[in-house]
Amino acid sequence: MCQSGSKDNDVKIDNNSEEKNNIIKRNTKEMSFLSPYLLLQKCEEYNNIKKKRNDSDLLRRRYNSRMKSGISRLYELQPDPYDATQRKCMRVCVFTEVKNVNELMEMVRTGEIDAALIKAELVVEPFVLLAAANRAVHQAAHNRMSTRSLAAELIYSLSPTRNISESLINFGISEGSENLIVCVFDDAKGSKMVKLSKKIKGKPVKFEKWMQLVHYPSIKKLYNLKSSDLKSEDLCDIIANQIVSKDLIC
Repeated sequence: MCQSGSKDNDVKIDNNSEEKNNIIKRNTKEMSFLSPYLLLQKCEEYNNIKKKRNDSDLLRRRYNSRMKSGISRLYELQPDPYDATQRKCMRVCVFTEVKNVNELMEMVRTGEIDAALIKAELVVEPFVLLAAANRAVHQAAHNRMSTRSLAAELIYSLSPTRNISESLINFGISEGSENLIVCVFDDAKGSKMVKLSKKIKGKPVKFEKWMQLVHYPSIKKLYNLKSSDLKSEDLCDIIANQIVSKDLIC
């Protein structure tokens, strides 16, 4: 019995020694994190990571230099306030002095560009554009689009007529277009607009320039407006009513 007891004691002693060794190892490991050398090493690693991140941000800013901050604007669309599935965002940018219109038209035709390229002189102000955009999103949500894409539906929605071809020709990009309103859906971060701007050989301008591009005689003709309508403070409402009312025409 004494022998067996001594064996038990030996085992206990061994267990205690193992526990002590484990404690020492843990303490040593914990102390290593407090080592000045390791702290210095961690700081150097952090500084290297920070430097790489700053270099990456610098390259990104240089790459996106054409799209300056504040040039484009982001709008939130939700035609039905009770239906969250209709919620979308649309980024808008105005370009002037566009030189490669034919090239852009071909890219739109082949689907390389998924954006609405609209004649800037035919849109009075952002309110009219947003009215058309909300209509396009609403039609898409209910599977009632008259065109094949949301971008084309936006252009079609700007027109007071129900003739699709005529609407796209009148308001969309065409030969001789120099000033464009570019609209991209689902581009909250702006990456799509930046990528698209690389394909447009034109000058992105601030929204204040938009109002200077409007050609009222053309707007009067397209919307069958009176001269008094052009001077009215409710001009945008008059045009928006025509945009919406075309869905009520049988």
